[in-house]
Amino acid sequence: NGLGSMPGGRITASDNQGQWTPASKINLLKPGGFYGWVPTYSIPGKWAPDGGKIDITKLVPPTTFDRPLVYMTQEFDNSSGGQIWVDDSRFGPLAGHLLHTSFGRGWMSYLMIQDVGDISQAAIVNLPFDFSTGIMRGRMNPGDGQVYATGLQGWNGGGRIGLEEKGLQRLRYTGRPYPMVTDASVQADGLTLTFNFQLDPDVATDVRSYNATQWNYHWSRNYGSDQFSVKTDKTGVDEVAIQSATIEDGGSAVKLHIDGIQPADQLHLILHVRDRNGDAFEEEIYWTINRVPEMENNRAK
Repeated sequence: NGLGSMPGGRITASDNQGQWTPASKINLLKPGGFYGWVPTYSIPGKWAPDGGKIDITKLVPPTTFDRPLVYMTQEFDNSSGGQIWVDDSRFGPLAGHLLHTSFGRGWMSYLMIQDVGDISQAAIVNLPFDFSTGIMRGRMNPGDGQVYATGLQGWNGGGRIGLEEKGLQRLRYTGRPYPMVTDASVQADGLTLTFNFQLDPDVATDVRSYNATQWNYHWSRNYGSDQFSVKTDKTGVDEVAIQSATIEDGGSAVKLHIDGIQPADQLHLILHVRDRNGDAFEEEIYWTINRVPEMENNRAK
């Protein structure tokens, strides 16, 4: 549906769940890349691939496709909009992040992107704002450094209830503190989360403060996909055991140690921590792990 751009000429595009699209996702586009959709679906008399020039009965799908930056569940975003890169310091702690709009839910989220060699992957967090419409197109206004988004309800049959038919809305930084996860990265032995505040070490190092599950999707001509175990490929999700949690970066980051962490189409992490003043902080992160970095000693061999 929507496109976005980041520094360095990097272009993003979003797809929502459908045929050959197991879940809504955001792709990082590269020349010659293939992002999964195969023209094997038509609605006779209404729509056909390439205006009916393609014989979908003879089309042979590829065997693989370029993995997305991040997948999103239907609950998170059932119909994707576009992306906005904001690099204006007047936007506060969200500056320097790629934002994503949801037409289906009327929500905005932000990405934390990690490059592992030539592979990119991301974690995504929903912002706690309910827009009055499904939002599709957003821009950063160079005049005030804030983000403006436009959207509608339209054909949004499965979206959030109560969305209005049209609207232009602003998301602005008030100047007040906004606690958030500022970075999320996959390590050879776990996950690292960085915050813009100091953590209560007693709570942050308690593994009971975190709950993680993971699953894969099946890429096929079907509309969407069920959730499948990363370990067995059977229907269902895997519980991810966190062995320990340690404080890093002087108290503003936590490392979740996970034995045998592996690539997964979707990792879902819920955390309940506190800051040094005892104020609660809760967050929900959806992650796509395309590649796990190697241990430093293994790379040296």
